[in-house]
Amino acid sequence: MNRDALRCGAAWLAAVVLGCAGGEPPAPATAPETGEVAEYSFGTIDGKLVTAEFLRGRVTVLLFITTFDLASQAQAKRLEDLSRQHNPRINALAVALEPPQNVELVRTFAQTVEIHYPVAMADSITLGGTGPWSAVRAVPTWVLLDKKGVIVSAFEGSMNPTELETWVGRAE
Repeated sequence: MNRDALRCGAAWLAAVVLGCAGGEPPAPATAPETGEVAEYSFGTIDGKLVTAEFLRGRVTVLLFITTFDLASQAQAKRLEDLSRQHNPRINALAVALEPPQNVELVRTFAQTVEIHYPVAMADSITLGGTGPWSAVRAVPTWVLLDKKGVIVSAFEGSMNPTELETWVGRAE
């Protein structure tokens, strides 16, 4: 199966899980637009709130994931490694594209993958396909924000450690 088919399949499966699938899988979308300040607020799986304002001042790496995707698991672990290597210079945040009732599943995912950075549940705006993350249609999707919260770059799919280091270096 090629990468486009996997992206489309992941987006379609997410739509089915979220109850908004028609009959045909949606076409893969592009990642978020660069050059825009992203305003967001997500509740974390440990009951805290993470906001764009709170994360400003450091480069921030967001990773949009699901619990049922093997690439999400691998990339969440990769973000863990990056976060440890660049602590405290960068922020790391995983956003689970899962409905609110899956919070326990997402907690188990974070424990199993041994994630120590914040893991948030996507809000209803994001799950509904609107807001600053409306173009996130594939998992995993990486989004890089500069210190001001401006979207510098976005990437759909998996990145190896060297690619990830280079990518983050653009915003530092």
